[in-house]
Amino acid sequence: MKTQLLLNEVTSISKKYQLINEKTGKNFNIFRILGNGTAETAICRVIHELLDPHGSHGQGDIYLRLFVQSVLQLTFTEKDFQTAQVYREYVIDENRRIDLYIKTRNYAVPIEVKIYAKDQAKQCEDYYRVAVNSPLYYLTPLGSMPGEESIGSLTEKEIQCISFKESIVSWIEKCITLKETIRLSSIREVLWQFLDTIKLFTNQSGDEQEMEIQQLLASSSQNMKSALQIESNINEARILLMKRLFQALEAGIEMEKLHIQDDYAYNDYERTKGYYAKRSNGLPGLHYLYKQDVIEGNDLWFSIEIDHYLYAGFYLSVEDESREYLAPEDIQTLLPHIKKFNRDGLYLHWEYLPLHEEERPNFHMAGLSDCYSNLFDEATFRLFIERCLEGIHTLLDSRFIERLNLPRKPINNW
Repeated sequence: MKTQLLLNEVTSISKKYQLINEKTGKNFNIFRILGNGTAETAICRVIHELLDPHGSHGQGDIYLRLFVQSVLQLTFTEKDFQTAQVYREYVIDENRRIDLYIKTRNYAVPIEVKIYAKDQAKQCEDYYRVAVNSPLYYLTPLGSMPGEESIGSLTEKEIQCISFKESIVSWIEKCITLKETIRLSSIREVLWQFLDTIKLFTNQSGDEQEMEIQQLLASSSQNMKSALQIESNINEARILLMKRLFQALEAGIEMEKLHIQDDYAYNDYERTKGYYAKRSNGLPGLHYLYKQDVIEGNDLWFSIEIDHYLYAGFYLSVEDESREYLAPEDIQTLLPHIKKFNRDGLYLHWEYLPLHEEERPNFHMAGLSDCYSNLFDEATFRLFIERCLEGIHTLLDSRFIERLNLPRKPINNW
């Protein structure tokens, strides 16, 4: 009962600040409205535009200077700033593209941005080769390290991990306080909205709201005991939701799945539980046989997995991710209904679910995301399953669906 009272008080605080945000217009955020709140491409565009001395902001290199000083912590000379060029999706060998690349008289600085995308084989190692007097900067929401396959032979000194939560938030806050920004309301308001967007996907609510909740928890021993009890059960509640989600999708697809160790329910839900326990034991998912013996006796699967987001696609059941098993024309023959392929490792084509970006919850950084927390409401959960199954049926060609008698609409037995 006391735990319920604490939950009610925290909910009351959250609702109060939600009302304040509505009244002050803070909820009107153009990045979230356009569905770009966590889109890597859109985020990189904004950062690039700010860093570019010739950017549309018209303020020269003032934002670049702050970035070099506070984020990169490099010592550019005046000549470096005078010769600085900032690139987005800078192309190197094998058509690989560096998200952000700063080139000056004495420096070449590669910056790889990863919000939710997966690392590619030797990606960081390849990007570091074009660095001059600089490490490779690896920018993620919380400053995490890249995977070993991406690092290759690089040492820790050659990779500098930076985060949106600290490095970028601090940089933008400093940009906002510049007198050049303060006097230009259009730039100032965009930066405020960009800052709020980053704080949202890095699980940072407003300072006043956080302080009030912290004071509530610290106000009594019983409140702290209740908070610790809640904390110890949060991951279990999230695991239950993930189990229920896969069960609902499995029921709606109505196909015989592959009972392999990658399955979400395998070995007493080992991978599902490990997802929130930070164990690197693979991703939970559903896997179905799509076509047999497509290459060297290996099969093509239709797989649905959760990384940060839920996604589905066509996966080769082979072991070596670094090898190109099929040419584009071979993939087109296997999947003639796919018009434009999105390849990644052994995935010949994959897409996020649901297909509309604004409907996709982030299961890994659930924190303050309404899109995730609303899944705990029955009506929202059912609608989400419907949207996902619509996307799955779009990915599976109509002839395949008819052959297996797949339902066109989800069934309601979950």
